[in-house]
Amino acid sequence: MIHSSIGVVIPTFQAAKHLPHCLPPLLQSPLKPRILIIDSSSTDGTVEMAREMGVETLVIPQSEFNHGTTRERGRQYLRTPIVVMMTQDAYAASPHMLEHLVKPILEKKASIAYARQLPHKGSG
Repeated sequence: MIHSSIGVVIPTFQAAKHLPHCLPPLLQSPLKPRILIIDSSSTDGTVEMAREMGVETLVIPQSEFNHGTTRERGRQYLRTPIVVMMTQDAYAASPHMLEHLVKPILEKKASIAYARQLPHKGSG
């Protein structure tokens, strides 16, 4: 099932240690979403790693990061009818997470959906 109507926006900063955990389930999703990393000028290889993994990237100056404005910039960039907002340290437990999350929206039973985030190993 391919849904080019689904996008994922992930703001990042110094996220190289998180991307190997955060991105694979999204990249393996049967929905094949467009994934956009908006990076606040990381110096740890975040952008290069994201690009190597096949993810779209935008780099902004760290001084321009704002939780709401940065996510809105990603939504406008992707222009997909459905946009999932995530954080760099939110790791999907399954490649089917997106399917479960957006199912009520695709079925027109809801206009928004959210998921519970469990702490990952090593989180503070």
